[in-house]
Amino acid sequence: MIVIGAKGKIDVEKALQKLDEFCNENNVRAQILDASLVYGKEHIEVAYEHAKRAFEKKRNVCNTIEMEMLLYASAKKQIKDAISFIGAKEKGDYAFVFIGKINKGKAEKFVKSLGLKINE
Repeated sequence: MIVIGAKGKIDVEKALQKLDEFCNENNVRAQILDASLVYGKEHIEVAYEHAKRAFEKKRNVCNTIEMEMLLYASAKKQIKDAISFIGAKEKGDYAFVFIGKINKGKAEKFVKSLGLKINE
C-alpha cells in the first residue's frame, strides 16, 4: 500500500474518473480521502485491514475493497454518509491510497497530473 498526501483543488468527478482509468491500466486499486479527517497512515492501514477481513469473511457492504476501506475509515454505516464525510472534496488536503503493486514514483506522477502539490 502506498499513501500519498497532496493538496490543491480538483474536480472530484473527473479526478475519480482519471483514477479509475489509471487503476485499470496499472492493475491496482485506489481511493482518495479527505486528509483533514485521516489521523495518520495507521488510520488508513487499519481501515484497509478491516475491509480486507470483511471481504474474506463475506461480510463486505461494498463491491470493492477501496470503497469498503473508505467506509471503515469514515466509521459510518452508510456508503453515502462515508463518501460525504471522508471522501475527496473539491479543495483541500488529500490522501491518495494505492493498493497493489505499483511504484511510488508512478503513483506520485499520477497525483501531480491532477494539478496537485504532493506533501513532503
